Amino acid sequence: MAMAAGFERVFEIGPAFRAEPSFTSRHETEFISIDMEVAWIESHADIMDMEERWLAHALKAVAAAHGDEIKRTLDVEITIPTLPFPRLAFADALAMLEGAGAPPPKADDLDSASSAASRRWSPPSAATSFCLSPTFPPRVAPSITCATKIGRP
Repeated sequence: MAMAAGFERVFEIGPAFRAEPSFTSRHETEFISIDMEVAWIESHADIMDMEERWLAHALKAVAAAHGDEIKRTLDVEITIPTLPFPRLAFADALAMLEGAGAPPPKADDLDSASSAASRRWSPPSAATSFCLSPTFPPRVAPSITCATKIGRP
């Protein structure tokens, strides 16, 4: 509605509730959602760039305001990610996992162990374990799939 009223970007942080059973520990039925809607983009890369800048900014703000308390209480140091985040095509991620002897149980999704193993692919200079995948199997997530140059995800 806000976009129809002329707002080009709408951001919302609030509770989300899924009326579906959770099949993994990574898919909760109740969570806090960060919703970003953008009216005009050139490609999916614009959204990925905006998301990584937003995340780096949010982590920097949290570190500045609460970093000492988080370190003291949880013994966790907040690391501000280096931009841009590494990009890795989903097919390349699967090939790397298979090459490392850790293929995921399903060929069209990453389980928790696969996701954890994939964090090692960020270059040491990135100072982050974030990695973005511009391609994802359409059967699993049709709303977040981007076509490659040859027209296949």
